[in-house]
Amino acid sequence: MSTFETLRCCTGTRFERQDWAVVWVCGAIAFFAMTLQQINVNQTSTLRKPRNMSKIRTGAAGVSLVSHRVQGQLKSDWQDVDAENDDAVDGIVLLRHREKFSGRMLFVQVKSGPSFKKESRSLGKDSIGVAIGRGYIEKHRSRWNALPGPVILAYVEDPDSSKSPIYWQDLKSDASYSKVNSDLVVIPRRKTFGSEAKGELRKMAGSVPDSYPLQEIDMRPTRSLLATPGFSLRLAKEFYREWSSSTDRFHPELGEIFVTNAGWRHITRQGRRPDNILNSLLLLEAARKMVSQGADWRQLGSAKINERTETLDILDTLSLRAKIVFRQRAAAPVQVILQRVRSVCRKTGSTATKIKFLSVHELQRGNSRYYGEV
Repeated sequence: MSTFETLRCCTGTRFERQDWAVVWVCGAIAFFAMTLQQINVNQTSTLRKPRNMSKIRTGAAGVSLVSHRVQGQLKSDWQDVDAENDDAVDGIVLLRHREKFSGRMLFVQVKSGPSFKKESRSLGKDSIGVAIGRGYIEKHRSRWNALPGPVILAYVEDPDSSKSPIYWQDLKSDASYSKVNSDLVVIPRRKTFGSEAKGELRKMAGSVPDSYPLQEIDMRPTRSLLATPGFSLRLAKEFYREWSSSTDRFHPELGEIFVTNAGWRHITRQGRRPDNILNSLLLLEAARKMVSQGADWRQLGSAKINERTETLDILDTLSLRAKIVFRQRAAAPVQVILQRVRSVCRKTGSTATKIKFLSVHELQRGNSRYYGEV
């Protein structure tokens, strides 16, 4: 069948052969117009891509520079969060002190490029503004506040330069946000992200120093186990079981403390001196008060990292310390030992934390830094 006959069959129209040239020309024009339209679409897509790709490249370059600064100047570790799954966090800093991982960690949101930087008279000469947007702040601030540790903004001024200044600010602090322009995070120019920030970042991410004065907890109004006549192991076990299911297991800062058989077994383990066992059992009421009243916490020794397929597990030991005022004897410094495990999802950066009670003792009865013999 000829082309002319095919056209007649498909359209149901009777064409004379002299009309064929006209039909052919019209078809060619239509095909040419469709081709031009497709070319325009492709060109438009091509023109749009560099903008998006440029933004992605700038962001990736900024994250890379922050990671390099963490490893090179902070002498610490950087854990990326999957860019497709990050929940307002681009990475996690695992802080080291004298090459040892202390268990302290920071969550980091990175912004890069001059488009974010704002300067104005209201900010003054000593500060810059980083315009991350009011909507962005409102959407993500609750997520930042929910993370179990400090969250900072790291602003990379020029991601294409390895020597670019990087400024940082605490995203959990109300003082970090502009009172004049709700789009801005305000950063003092002195807060640069490098070796000079080690001390301040460690202070943010960690516990109180050993030199910090002990909180005083008055137990004189409390009828403690120390004042119970006929004290026995059975009585201590009943108290421990009651504590494990009570609401007095919540520390105002650390959250829920799990009181489990692991703590009881550690206190009463074989090979431990009987007088140390008795001392710990008598101090269980003090331990409960220290947890519920929010005694200051510290980190003991270094932490361990277990790298799993989907999570990064950080294991460390914490202590609560307070000066306990007893009713029936002199006041004494007491230490509660806790074990903490933080599991960080490699894809999303979300963190699950579980803290267990392990032991309690008077500081002068054992080593205040190590707890293996207490």
